[in-house]
Amino acid sequence: MKLGRAVAAGTLVALTLTGCSLDYDDRRDYLRTVAFRGAETHSLIASSEGKPDAERCKAAHIALNDDAPGVGGTSIDQEEWIAQVEAFFVDSCVSGKPKELPPLGPPATPAVTVSPSVPPSGTPAATPSAAVTP
Repeated sequence: MKLGRAVAAGTLVALTLTGCSLDYDDRRDYLRTVAFRGAETHSLIASSEGKPDAERCKAAHIALNDDAPGVGGTSIDQEEWIAQVEAFFVDSCVSGKPKELPPLGPPATPAVTVSPSVPPSGTPAATPSAAVTP
């Protein structure tokens, strides 16, 4: 079991040091880890300093999350990725609860509403004539 942990930790360190890109699942796992760190930091700040606000949480993020792996070679912009990591940490730190990950898969399509064939005035809508013209 210890060997498995050492291999996993070594892999994460290697990814971080070499700048290898993370796949989608790895990025989600990292965001989940950062969200839990943020929630734990909330408890630490609350127990020692008082109210965890965005400014304190952002300072804690800078100190604690310098291990964000790169996303080079993917369609993800590095600056967007770093901003997302920061947002997950700070939101979790301020609230005290790990931020939820977005759902898997493509974004949901909005529901389509169908308007009735009767206009609001109560009179039926005009329908095109089916008569054939010569």
